[in-house]
This record gives sequence, C-alpha cells and structure tokens, in this order.
Amino acid sequence: MANSRSAKKRVKVNERRHRENLRVINRYKKTVRELGSTKDKDQALKLLSSVYEQLDRISVKHRMHRNKVNRLKSRYARMVNAISTSVL
Repeated sequence: MANSRSAKKRVKVNERRHRENLRVINRYKKTVRELGSTKDKDQALKLLSSVYEQLDRISVKHRMHRNKVNRLKSRYARMVNAISTSVL
C-alpha cells in the first residue's frame, strides 16, 4: 500500500488510466471481431476505416507501439482484400 500522499494519488491516477486504456482497447477489439465476421466487402471496408481510426488514436496516445499498429493495419487490410466480391 502507498504511504505518501503523492504515492496514493499515483495509485488513483494509474487506476483511472488503466480503466480508460481497457475501454479503448476493448472498443477496438469489438470492431475487429465485427470485421472478421463480415462477408460483405462494402461493410468490411467501412469497418476497416473505423479500425484504422481507432488504431491511429491508440498509437498517438501510446497505448500500443506504432510498429504494432502498422502491422495490425496491414494484416486487416489483407483480410479485407481476401473477401471476394460475389457478383450475381
């Protein structure tokens, strides 16, 4: 347990930041799950755009390393490109 007043404040601040980080990451993961489950190319492109925005925000706030964000963006783009457009 923290002893000094400043250490107690750091515990509170760290908990608040942890909750915010979890909230942002979970929202991103939910969008990725939707992206993975869609079979429609147009819907996938809209979700991909949303995933890119979320990943860029995550990178700017240093919640994930920028190289990991770039790798994930590349991976999701390949996943969307693999969805075939079925023409009837």
